[in-house]
Formats: sequence, C-alpha cells, structure tokens
Amino acid sequence: MPEGAGWKVYLCAPAVDGKANARLVEFLADHCRVRKSAVAIVRGQASRRKVVEIAGVDGFPGQTSF
Repeated sequence: MPEGAGWKVYLCAPAVDGKANARLVEFLADHCRVRKSAVAIVRGQASRRKVVEIAGVDGFPGQTSF
C-alpha cells in the first residue's frame, strides 16, 4: 500500500536470519514480474525501513506514478 514517497509491505515471515528480507525480495520479484536477482535491498537490511532497487522496472505495476 502506498505510504508517503514509498510503499508499505506487510510480511508474515519472521525477521530472523534474513527470512523477512528474502520474502520481501520474493514478493517484489513476483509482483513486478522480474527475477529475484533483479531485486536488491540497497539500504536497511537490518531495519524495518528499506530502500529497494528493482532492475528493469520503470514504475510499480498498477501505478501510473511513484
């Protein structure tokens, strides 16, 4: 769901051993129809707030602008 200048994603994966980060990458790759390797957490690996880069995507599917 949109929130300010970003998106809020709710995950059921535990924030242990990188499981939540892995699930976030999976979710975004599926949603944007790209490979998981195209999704990178640029900042915030150990934080609730993250900056994510998705290669090959100009905008978020279903949105006309960011």
